[in-house]
Amino acid sequence: TYSNRETHWWDGSQIYGSRPDITRAVRSHVDGKLEIGDDGLLPLDPKKCVDLTGVNDNWLVGLSLLHTVFTPEHNAICDAIKDTTTTGPMTASMTWLDSSTRL
Repeated sequence: TYSNRETHWWDGSQIYGSRPDITRAVRSHVDGKLEIGDDGLLPLDPKKCVDLTGVNDNWLVGLSLLHTVFTPEHNAICDAIKDTTTTGPMTASMTWLDSSTRL
């Protein structure tokens, strides 16, 4: 296991971030989704030149793979939830979609 200065390992912060600035940076700000390029890859952190993720101080190829595989899955879950809650009293907001998908 690798130590993490900000939070325990199994809270999803490696994907979603644990600080508000990182959390905003990894989001697409559309329907609760995470940012991903048209090529299926994560955007690069301009300062570190590695994947822009919740945790990228100690970049590892396995963790990068996890991020790249999980991001489209997160986005697909957002789409599925949105498709089932677009009418009636449970209209899906971006914040609600993101929070529900993280569960």
